[in-house]
Amino acid sequence: MLYAVTKRLLKQILLNFIQIYTKKKLLNCRQFLASLNLPKIFKDTSALLNPITKYEILASLKSLASGSAPSRNGVTRELLLCYWQQIKKFVCNLIIDMFKGNIPPQIKEGLITLLPKKQGICAPNEFRPICINNTIYKIYMKILATRIEPFLEEITFQHQYAVKSKTMDTAIRLAHEITVFANIMNIPFFKVIHDQEKAFDRASHNYIIEDLRCRGIPEKFIQWIFQMYRDTYVRIKFAEGEYSSKIQYERGAKQGDPMSAIIYCRAIDAFLVEMERRL
Repeated sequence: MLYAVTKRLLKQILLNFIQIYTKKKLLNCRQFLASLNLPKIFKDTSALLNPITKYEILASLKSLASGSAPSRNGVTRELLLCYWQQIKKFVCNLIIDMFKGNIPPQIKEGLITLLPKKQGICAPNEFRPICINNTIYKIYMKILATRIEPFLEEITFQHQYAVKSKTMDTAIRLAHEITVFANIMNIPFFKVIHDQEKAFDRASHNYIIEDLRCRGIPEKFIQWIFQMYRDTYVRIKFAEGEYSSKIQYERGAKQGDPMSAIIYCRAIDAFLVEMERRL
């Protein structure tokens, strides 16, 4: 096997992911989100709903990271580009049809590969899970990510550094400048560092749907996103050719999915708004 782990640990890993991806009952998230003054879109959003073009599909394929591991079908970005002239009609028709709701179930399947964080693994949380997605799935989600990107700054809380004009570098510099200023002026202060365990995996789909609605994202675009998460599942790869049973995927944003960071940032945004309000 790929990792020297016992059958007992494999069972623990499987149960751990079943627990993570099982939908949890939430309080009225719609009421909570409506009570916040969330940033909303005020400009025209019709571009989000334009018909999908062959140009968009090819551009999204080219923009995917090269050298990424393939899903179970073995199809990579490089393979599609190599034979693009021969297969472009089929691929484009498939993806355009997916936006109409006709999605083959195997395209939505995710494959979780476990990377050990250290030697001597003895617990499920000592693995780093990486979700490998179907290349057609990634093209579809990349189209959505590219379309919504121009609107992200408008719908993102002012103190969240997750858009092009406010990157993590900006946040680091700001934290450094605040620290230096406070020390020079002898002003007492404290820092809070909050690390979320399995942050991407715990995002509620219903919560994010309501969040996007509150921000003025068109309903059709929201459905385009979440039809890829509805009635889907993941498997865990234990070794070459050795996979777990299906795990129903009821919450979370797949790491490696072009939309995952956008989805997670929506999940955390309302928390930041509420935290500032209470402070």
